[in-house]
Amino acid sequence: MKKIPSIVWREVHWPSPFTVEQAIGLLTRLATDPESGTVTFEARGHAGRVRSLVGINSRHTRTVSRLIRSQVDGTRLVTPPAERRPTGWAQSLTMAHPRLSLSTERIEGTIRSVFAALASAGENDEVVLQVLLGERLGPSLLPRTVADPRDGWLSHLLGQPEPASAELRASLRARAAQHGFRCVVRVGASAPTPTQTQALARALFGGLRVAEAAGTRLHAHVERTVRLDAASRPCQYPLKLSVSELAGLMGWPAGTAPLRGVPAAHPRKIVPPKHAKVTDRVIAVSDAPGVDMTLGISADGAPFHTVLTAPTGAGKSETLLRLITADIRAGRGVLVIDPKNDLVRAVLARIPESRRDDVVVIDPTDPQPVGVNPLIDEAQNPELLAESLLAAMKSIWEASWGVRSEEVLSAALLALTRTKGANLLWLPTLLSDRPFRQRTLQNIDDPFGVEAFFARYDQMTPQAQAQIIGPALTKLRQFLIRPGLRAVLGQSAPKFTFSELFTKQRIVLVSLSKGTVGAESARLLGSVITGMLMPLILQRSSLPPEKRSLVGIYIDEVQDYLALPGDLAAAYAQARGMNVAFTAAHQFRAQIPAPMLAAFDANARNKIAWGMNASDASDIAKMAPGLVIEDLMLLPRFHAYMTSVANGESTGWISARMLAADPECSNPAEIKAASAQRYGVPATATDAQVRRMLQFRTPRADALDTPGPIGRRPR
Repeated sequence: MKKIPSIVWREVHWPSPFTVEQAIGLLTRLATDPESGTVTFEARGHAGRVRSLVGINSRHTRTVSRLIRSQVDGTRLVTPPAERRPTGWAQSLTMAHPRLSLSTERIEGTIRSVFAALASAGENDEVVLQVLLGERLGPSLLPRTVADPRDGWLSHLLGQPEPASAELRASLRARAAQHGFRCVVRVGASAPTPTQTQALARALFGGLRVAEAAGTRLHAHVERTVRLDAASRPCQYPLKLSVSELAGLMGWPAGTAPLRGVPAAHPRKIVPPKHAKVTDRVIAVSDAPGVDMTLGISADGAPFHTVLTAPTGAGKSETLLRLITADIRAGRGVLVIDPKNDLVRAVLARIPESRRDDVVVIDPTDPQPVGVNPLIDEAQNPELLAESLLAAMKSIWEASWGVRSEEVLSAALLALTRTKGANLLWLPTLLSDRPFRQRTLQNIDDPFGVEAFFARYDQMTPQAQAQIIGPALTKLRQFLIRPGLRAVLGQSAPKFTFSELFTKQRIVLVSLSKGTVGAESARLLGSVITGMLMPLILQRSSLPPEKRSLVGIYIDEVQDYLALPGDLAAAYAQARGMNVAFTAAHQFRAQIPAPMLAAFDANARNKIAWGMNASDASDIAKMAPGLVIEDLMLLPRFHAYMTSVANGESTGWISARMLAADPECSNPAEIKAASAQRYGVPATATDAQVRRMLQFRTPRADALDTPGPIGRRPR
């Protein structure tokens, strides 16, 4: 018995799909490369799973590894995570009438039977199929006259052998025409009892016998376990098989049918490229077998913008939380718009001590809320500011939006953006109270715009004015009478301004609490805030690129709150140039308006998709080469497919296991209270200020704080 001096073992992760033709091609290539030395393949079943190993002569490790990967694209060879377990029972195979060929028509059937036996091993068991490929054999011609290989030695001794039949000649010719190997096939097992051990080995041998053809028969002989454990070469190889015969005996997961013990073909595991590894803003790890790589959306890739698509409960919030907290730890400016308050609460529980003074919580339900005045022209561009706010309002009232509403609101917003101390609560009074309007417009110098509009407006009869402004007033008053919104939007000079998000890296958390303030009120506030962003983003152009620190803007249920002026694709491109990263999250694609969806698909180069419905899966699969609908529909919880920009290159679509959020480290109530103390104004004080400014008496806040319906009442 000869022993291979040094064997290097690698675990083999075969791709899916892996065809029988690829298996035969790999064996053929190994058979034509005698420099590869002896190569040993093993399939080991344990706890219902089957793993593949290859043992290579240490002198040829690199050559053989490269050959396997080149022949079967997508194959990965990695260092095994654990040592090979010793066997308690072993057998080697021989073959009756070894000149005849095993069946090459039942290769997939043999593979299924072998894997069924391998997968039958329990938690305390292991069953092994080992194939040691030795001397290479080339194709050869079959002699014109061939004796029947089943004849005994006596007929040959007497010189009266029977000629081979046509069927036998075909079997002999099929083997002779192919490359092959002298080889040894061993089966082994280990289990708690000798009876169980032998039963596992016999079951595997039975699976191999499916390869028997007419005239052939496999036999199993007891083998010393040390030979299998050491992958020892025999003094004489008992088998001589062609590559087609071997394809079914190798323990490779080839073929089209699902195999026991092998991960399902869907969802597909995709190996990430090397450049996909990130160390900052980590949100996931690769779930491809044998790959240890952290994945995420790096700071360099974030400005290419991100969109997350996931149904409820898939793990989307955990990913958002990891990205947000990574930006917070890095000292970046962060804006979070949360429709449910859960995300804001989770962020508040993860604020490092060094950044707690940077937190600004905007919550309409707070008795001392932080104010938002979108009319403060911090970017000194009133036209763009008015356009942004108009876009926000149009996104909310699009179904009933008309030319008159747009004209009236456009003029009114332009007037207020040029009026010091104005806020959105002035809009209804500006349109309905002439003395107030005259005081407001007296310092505006715009004879061809705002002044011209209101000059025509003032010449109309009250009935004509009411007809023009009626739709706009109906929209505005239904929202601005809400006490929560009034306390936030009624502050003419709030203590916090949104420019600090970009200049002082504030952490701005907007809790909209749809269930408390109402869905439409929450939508108005969220849209107004996103509408304020574009002028401030473009103002960063005055800074050199190296001074534009990354700012992250996170919007959950983005379809309700993203209201940027003009074309969204252009806005995304401008934001990228200013180093501002939008991260948009939603549950399913049908929620998103078509123009917004098209902009996301084309311009958000970082995409993450969790398990989804058939319609969404079909759409994503069209954008993801290599994925099919079943892959996206069958993703388990906390697993996703993602594509991102990493180190300047696209990663392509890869599979990932998403990581849980970081542990809590702060008290949300304390940080929120500190924010209110630092930036908030009591709602009663805001109400009093609005009464004085607009010169009318408002009802008490508690009288208005009722969950009444928004919209027209039926007659």
